[in-house]
Amino acid sequence: MPKSFATKRIATQVERWMKQAEHNLEVARKNFDIKVYDLAIVMCEQALEKALKALYIAQTGKMPPRTHAIEDLAELTHFETRLDKMLLELEDFYIQLRYPSAEGPMPYELATREDAERDTRMTADALELIQDEINHVQQKH
Repeated sequence: MPKSFATKRIATQVERWMKQAEHNLEVARKNFDIKVYDLAIVMCEQALEKALKALYIAQTGKMPPRTHAIEDLAELTHFETRLDKMLLELEDFYIQLRYPSAEGPMPYELATREDAERDTRMTADALELIQDEINHVQQKH
């Protein structure tokens, strides 16, 4: 049975959001390679956010809510139990890395090699799981 226009349109949006998520992960890896650990982690958060939004589109056929909250997106997609707890907390670290506080270390000084390595690896694993779930959802439609 041929796909309807609406189904094709949804699939296109899902693909676009996942493509951006994969690009963000690639940028995270490149920043890790040049030892810019704070931006590597920020890009991991962005990759995970966009992948969860792609999953939301696949599941609902609607554009995702305007939120940056990883935990909220994971709950909306019923994916929170499949993500490592560290990834659910990635948003908090992301905020710390973006904005300086009134005193203390600069945001970029907070990110370590270990943090960036762990987050990049876990984000890559999460994107694979999310893509598998998207494929499963799309096969049902």
